[in-house]
Amino acid sequence: MSKVEQNMPPVKFFHTMESQKSFAELSGDFNPVHLDPVQARRTMFGQVVVHGVHNVMCALESFLNNRPYRIERLAVSFKNPAYLNEEVTVTTSTSDHQAALLTLLCKDTVVAEIRLRGKTLEAVTGTILLEPSPFPRQAENKTWRRLEEAQGSIKLMGEETALSRAFPNCIKSLGIDGAARLLGLTRLVGMHCPGLHSLFSGFDITFSAERSSEATRYRTIRADERISLLTIAVEGGGMKGTVSAFRRPIPVEQPNMESIRKYVKGAPFKGQRALIIGGSRGLGEVSAKIIAAGGGDVAVSYLTGKEDAQRVADDISRFAGPCQILQIDVSKPADRIDSLCKSGWVPSHLLYFATPRISSRKSDTEKDNFREIYSEGLKNVITALRKCSLEPLKLFYPSSIFVADPPADLTDYAAAKADGENTVNDLAKSDPGLSVTIERLPPLATDQTASLLNVAVDDSLETMARVLGKALC
Repeated sequence: MSKVEQNMPPVKFFHTMESQKSFAELSGDFNPVHLDPVQARRTMFGQVVVHGVHNVMCALESFLNNRPYRIERLAVSFKNPAYLNEEVTVTTSTSDHQAALLTLLCKDTVVAEIRLRGKTLEAVTGTILLEPSPFPRQAENKTWRRLEEAQGSIKLMGEETALSRAFPNCIKSLGIDGAARLLGLTRLVGMHCPGLHSLFSGFDITFSAERSSEATRYRTIRADERISLLTIAVEGGGMKGTVSAFRRPIPVEQPNMESIRKYVKGAPFKGQRALIIGGSRGLGEVSAKIIAAGGGDVAVSYLTGKEDAQRVADDISRFAGPCQILQIDVSKPADRIDSLCKSGWVPSHLLYFATPRISSRKSDTEKDNFREIYSEGLKNVITALRKCSLEPLKLFYPSSIFVADPPADLTDYAAAKADGENTVNDLAKSDPGLSVTIERLPPLATDQTASLLNVAVDDSLETMARVLGKALC
């Protein structure tokens, strides 16, 4: 497909949380990765992801505008996620009057490719009725063994008036039943197979002229456990083809206090009051539990994950005494830290785990975001603490082995961590009451290191117990 269509300039659109919710109501895909910022932050993406089929429908709407075109084949490959409020640009190229390639980009990153073939004919007509929603709202959580043998059906469902209002051009091209079946694919992947822990990879489907209201039948025909990839056959009511989807990594659960108490011997952290910035999950969570299990008094901060922070505090409190939580934005931490100190709880130790999402996907703001948190945010927290008290303070700063040897796709992250190390050393030079430990950690088992591949990472409990035992005692 080399000829660029001259009469169709690039189209741009973006999705808000409200449009995501509306699409979920239309499609029946209520997977929390698309709708719940707190649950989405625990996934490999670190934030809410736009429904891939939502992007497809919006791209098709623009392509089909004022064009009598009947889609007979639709092949879609999802390359990268698109996020809320991220502008999606659609470019179109054609090889003839029957085929087209739509490329969806977020800046320079291709998020999807849509290949379609059809005929320039009258719109699809018919009287097939959809079974009205409501849809089930709880995504299934199947084991891999169940997914290998999965089969079932997706009813032809939807609200015809709402669908016609949202995607009128798609309905003219595919028919109301064809559009509903296309939406049923996101419901299949996001809610049933793989379900809760899913990542849509793509689909290749055809539409015949013979239509009916029967359900779309599906069954797994191939399962590659090495990369957690399923291939699913779909057929029903004139639609036939395959769907591919990954079972994405389940969010990493750090060890609970019962396990950690067996691992931490004695009370090596007794008498310490440790403020854990970013302690609601990941390395901050496991560090908070290690210190508490070793006799320390812990306060855990969070930015958006209050439920996660409360879960950590409850686990600590059951086994090691009270643990308080507080919301701290490292860009403006003064008021919260001042309140903490005025309550009589002045930290003797600070562990700084604040971080944005670490991603290989580049953005204009990523480099600045890293530095604002790793350097500026740290300075803000230290400044606020020193205004409360000039008593000796020990800072633990987790850096990365990538500072010395950064992968090509993590250079901004590594450079920002290096800048953070310089900030730590500068703070120590200017404040005789501040002692610091910088530890360059290897990749450890957290949400940040989740991958579709079985990549080996070090155990977070074993590593952090050893590191903190040396750094804080």
